[in-house]
Amino acid sequence: MNRTVKLRVKVLNEKLNKKVDVVVFTHSDEDHVKGFSEFFYLEYAAKYQSVERTKISELWVPAAIILETGLDNDDARILREEARHRFSRGKDIKVFSNPDKLGKLVNNNNKHCIVNAPTFDT
Repeated sequence: MNRTVKLRVKVLNEKLNKKVDVVVFTHSDEDHVKGFSEFFYLEYAAKYQSVERTKISELWVPAAIILETGLDNDDARILREEARHRFSRGKDIKVFSNPDKLGKLVNNNNKHCIVNAPTFDT
């Protein structure tokens, strides 16, 4: 991370108090996820955990992010792993848009994390 980005991250973290309630990703194209792994505290891997990072109380992603393969961008792969980790734990994630495709990944521990987009309730 270059010096300018580090300064911006520091200022943003101070304003956010190093925590956000919800982070939503609609898809994992690079222009939507770039910098994700440098800014956020990620639960799935210790190397993304430090006091300088912003914690996400709840991550919202479409089912496709959990299922994607062949990703050519590091931040998209990291987002997928974070989403899979949270979903497998059944905690701190909402999964929307075509959740039926998750199939065998859904169990009693995580089915409450799935939201059918047309009937979205908070």
